Amino acid sequence: MREIKFRLWSSNQFSYWGFIKDYWGHLLFAGITTTGEPLSMKELLNRSQQFTGLQDKQDKEIWEGDIVKSKSIVGEEFVGRVFYADSQAAFLLSVKNKYGVMIALDPISWLYAMDESDDVIGEVIGNIYENPELLEAK
Repeated sequence: MREIKFRLWSSNQFSYWGFIKDYWGHLLFAGITTTGEPLSMKELLNRSQQFTGLQDKQDKEIWEGDIVKSKSIVGEEFVGRVFYADSQAAFLLSVKNKYGVMIALDPISWLYAMDESDDVIGEVIGNIYENPELLEAK
């Protein structure tokens, strides 16, 4: 079972909370830390991001709102934003295709090589709060 964890961007930093495994494998609830910025429940829900349960090629955790760089099966690099799609009950990557149209890719397309090696090729290069300019490139 994957860890159920969340993070929240507030006062220029992330706060983390959720169910995490301790040293012995028991699930514990780790509460959100307050950063001093007053937020309504709606703001808390809108800014909360969930851990996908996936890791990039550097073993860095991949979260909603992360910006990921990867390659297509023909070797073209692309950059996109991780988001959760309710309609598919899955974490997807939102990228612009060569025509400037936004498309959504499933994790197999953007995280793993499309050959027999199944190597992780995706890499987290930032997030929408600290590095929004990364989505404007190309």
